Amino acid sequence: MHEELHRLLLDKIERQELDLPLLPESAARVLSLSATGDWDSRKLADLIRSDQTLAGHVLRVANSPIFMPRSPIVSLRQALARLGLATVRQIVLVIACQTKTFHVKGHERKVRQLFQHSLCVAVFAQELARTGAHDVEEAFLAGLLHDVGRPVLLQQILDLALSRRIDLPEPLLDAWIDDLHASVGAALVRSWGLPSRIADAIGEHHVDGPSAPPLTALIRLSDALAHYALDTNALGEHELTVHPMLQTLDIASHDVSDMIGRKKQILQMVGAFV
Repeated sequence: MHEELHRLLLDKIERQELDLPLLPESAARVLSLSATGDWDSRKLADLIRSDQTLAGHVLRVANSPIFMPRSPIVSLRQALARLGLATVRQIVLVIACQTKTFHVKGHERKVRQLFQHSLCVAVFAQELARTGAHDVEEAFLAGLLHDVGRPVLLQQILDLALSRRIDLPEPLLDAWIDDLHASVGAALVRSWGLPSRIADAIGEHHVDGPSAPPLTALIRLSDALAHYALDTNALGEHELTVHPMLQTLDIASHDVSDMIGRKKQILQMVGAFV
């Protein structure tokens, strides 16, 4: 029965028949505004204000200790003034993905851990991008979405198993997701119309090899740093400072050491959301 279910899953992926979720509306509108290059704080505030749940989340995160507001932020206008457009835009994207895409009923703990790791990769990617003069916002978005195929596959496999009344052991479920999540994640972000560089980085972030396009290399290194920070399947500090992607990114070992030294700060940033 398990073999039959696996063949059915692979067939649906090959035929591009998976029920892929839509890009969360709030995230889509933020990305659309960003793409025009013709937007300002008023437009972003209006977008956030139209979704009261999202507005509440933004203000909660803006008041978290990581942003250290000198006095409570009580309005979106204040949040934009103090945090800046780029930071508030990232907050909107993170919250939209957390509440809409990283959500599988009955598996909240597993998906929460997935999201925690994804956000940790996003923050490391952002900081490494600054070090290596790469596109910071693109690095953050690729990091945030690098494992988006995991919750999508989790929901799809559970639905297939339920429809055929098959009891799927969790180790087997996890193995299928490990094997297929990168390609499914890449297909998902392509369906959302995001740049091909992001889709390629997501699809190739587990591919072994000494070289890779810059964004892919950045996600591979950030993924390793996030596993280290969260103590999950972690490389050691020395292994991180000689990671094969350093040469591709033109990032020095001491820059990675600095990232390791900022582990506590980065985990605080992650904790502001999860």
